[in-house]
Amino acid sequence: MDIQVEYVATEEELAAALRANAGRHLVIRWVIVGAWGALALLGALGGLWVIAVPSVLLGAGQVWLITVGTGKVAGFAAKRFGGPTSVRLTDDGVSYTGGPVHHEFPWSSVTRVLNGPLAWALSSNQKDGRNPKGATLLKAHFTPEQRAELDAFLAARPGGTKAVPARSS
Repeated sequence: MDIQVEYVATEEELAAALRANAGRHLVIRWVIVGAWGALALLGALGGLWVIAVPSVLLGAGQVWLITVGTGKVAGFAAKRFGGPTSVRLTDDGVSYTGGPVHHEFPWSSVTRVLNGPLAWALSSNQKDGRNPKGATLLKAHFTPEQRAELDAFLAARPGGTKAVPARSS
């Protein structure tokens, strides 16, 4: 494999891709709702409204904070990494330049690949200072042939890829 793509990642499309990849957090939201809901139900059944009412409010507040927080983080990352982007993917590794960041890392260091509806997100166990190396590759800028080749390559890797579920609003 030798795929080379250059494009300009707009803040809007990068933020949309990051938010779409955050769809995996839906499970966390439902766990939070379930835990606080169970505590509220137990409080209500026991006549302990001092526990039931705050449980409902705290559960709703935490879900809201996760939702808002995901959007804020996506916006901050999009501002930082938006702009001219250069990607080279070979059988050996990844070379990624996005905004002020340039990362090169071998496929053997990739610990997680999220296959989202708008982007692939690669995480590496190598670090650039304190920050882990990684790359968000916007699918819209790859040809259908390049997408198919990369999807096949990623699927054949040990551990494959983790598909990001469609996000329901």
